[in-house]
Amino acid sequence: MGGAFWYGNPGNDRMRYSTIPEFYIGAFGSSAANPVGTSKVAIPDIANGTPPFVDTGTFFCNNFQHYGGELVWVHGPLSIQTEAMLAVVNPQNNLTQMHYKGAYAFVSYFLTGESRPYDKKAGALDRVKPLENFRTDTGCGWGAWEVASRFSYTSRGEE
Repeated sequence: MGGAFWYGNPGNDRMRYSTIPEFYIGAFGSSAANPVGTSKVAIPDIANGTPPFVDTGTFFCNNFQHYGGELVWVHGPLSIQTEAMLAVVNPQNNLTQMHYKGAYAFVSYFLTGESRPYDKKAGALDRVKPLENFRTDTGCGWGAWEVASRFSYTSRGEE
């Protein structure tokens, strides 16, 4: 279980919210002429190719507050994960306060018995290691088979 709060006052009085879909289409890499990828964040070896599906464009803002909560529960091969965020934005010129909301719920079950490990040092779920490799020296094994479902939601509202 976790929670978060973040207050911000942009130095240039400008804000922008943008996100790509939860799936990826494209190639890795960036050019010197365009070092920022679809996530709008300049990092080495960024994934570029999936355009944002939510983008507010730049707008003027006095300050903002972000509130968040998340929950992860793992019991053997079953895992449930959910997260919700609320951004309260106070725009300039006495315009109406804006609320940006987002949430997701994710449920998965490993048919082959694996369990989603938690890395306490990193404070995050770690990668799943199959109990049996799919490809082996003597042929093929089962690998890790997972059935999963995810629901996501995002919206913008005014006070």
